Amino acid sequence: MAEKSSTFTKIGGGLVEIAALTALIGSATAESLTLGNKGAPGLAWAASSTFGALSVIKACVAGATPGWLRDSLGVRNTATDLAIGLSFDLDSRYKDREDMARKNLGDPIGVMCGGCHTDTQQSTAGDTITTQRDVYAFDQFTMDPVHNVSPSLPGDPLQVHIFVQDPWYDGPVMTQDWIGLMISVLKISETYTLWRYGARRLCWISSSSWLYFFTVSIVLLQRRISRGYGKNFDNGRSDILTGQLPAARKKGGERVVLLGVPRNFRHHILWRISWTIGSMVSAASLITTYIFLSQADVTVTYIWVAFQILWLVLRSIYFHVAQGTNAIVCPILEQRPFDKLLEGHKRRTLDLIFAMSRSQMHGHPRGVYSYTEDLASLEDFKKAFMRDQQRLDKFYPIELLQVVGGLPHVTFTSIIGDTLLSSTAWAYGSNLSGMDLYDSCVVTFKIDEHQWIQAMSEDMKILGKRQVRLLNDVDVTTELKSGELNISMYERVDCLA
Repeated sequence: MAEKSSTFTKIGGGLVEIAALTALIGSATAESLTLGNKGAPGLAWAASSTFGALSVIKACVAGATPGWLRDSLGVRNTATDLAIGLSFDLDSRYKDREDMARKNLGDPIGVMCGGCHTDTQQSTAGDTITTQRDVYAFDQFTMDPVHNVSPSLPGDPLQVHIFVQDPWYDGPVMTQDWIGLMISVLKISETYTLWRYGARRLCWISSSSWLYFFTVSIVLLQRRISRGYGKNFDNGRSDILTGQLPAARKKGGERVVLLGVPRNFRHHILWRISWTIGSMVSAASLITTYIFLSQADVTVTYIWVAFQILWLVLRSIYFHVAQGTNAIVCPILEQRPFDKLLEGHKRRTLDLIFAMSRSQMHGHPRGVYSYTEDLASLEDFKKAFMRDQQRLDKFYPIELLQVVGGLPHVTFTSIIGDTLLSSTAWAYGSNLSGMDLYDSCVVTFKIDEHQWIQAMSEDMKILGKRQVRLLNDVDVTTELKSGELNISMYERVDCLA
């Protein structure tokens, strides 16, 4: 009797080792389902079989973590890029960490502004931009309508495309999702069978991951964020600028502007919360399942393995039968030249150009810290150019300045750097490249009347008060040896002339 028990233990232990190895079986299918490529029910189906559980955990971690952290954790791959994309917030609190990640990714392929927009045909200045991101990998859901847009070629006027909702569209159809989710309830048969064979703890632990994702799927379906986009764009919309983007040392090519694209449903906060908790539940369930399985009777082990194979087969069938989620139903795309856009659409297009400029700053050889004083948003641009609009001249002849009673003052009010100039030139179809505009800038300033020149800044941190003096060669040598010459770093800057 003791010999028989020992034999069963060895067989059971061997099966546990095999089961641990087969956690990788069906990994691609489990990962895709976890990332929402077949809707919310795919989460429950992904967790139905322990085979592929490691991929479920990995996909959950990828979906829950910010883009700059995915490479470090080793959870970024083609599947995650196609499902949730890869982009960085240009206003992030983790700018230094994101800049380090940008260096390993090369040049961005687009920029995206997300926010709350009114109906696209009645767009107004009241539309609000909440986020600006540079994109290194677009998800398939977002790129689906972009693929239907003809790009504006270099030298051609900018054409802007607008996503217009079908008036008969009433939101995504969830019937098949509900049916698919209800079929996954067959998982209860495993729990019941293991319970009947005395594996009380194993039956609950083995099904805990499925039970969690089953509950999550019900919530996501109830909120209608299992696939597609809501009738009222409840998940928000995004404006996109993509194409062959310019860089400081590279000339841009064709470009595409698409306004009002529905936001990927996977970017909803509920999906991120589900993935975050799901990664912990799945990891705990996997570890404890193997612990209890190693202590179980050999008959229980055989039953458990048989059920895992059954769920693996059913999961594969569901994956091939269920409808995908990466296509947007019946997109209507309206094309207009920039000059004929509504005022709100023009503003949103300009917001994209400013986002493109900010993205270039992060990849510029000079470093983003060199652009802290540059105009970085359309609102800043309006403030700088509209407060003195009635007396703003394109240039100021230096010979008009008169020497009257001491040194007059020149006050710098704004700077438009080379990144904004090159981004604007590229977007509007100019042949000027980043190198043509390298180190170029447009400066606005105010000059008090009847005075000579002395410069200081207004509401700017780096530009300080500058004093101009005439020096001979001896004076220059003396100044150089003094070690007190500072440039753009202190409140007072001595400039030699």
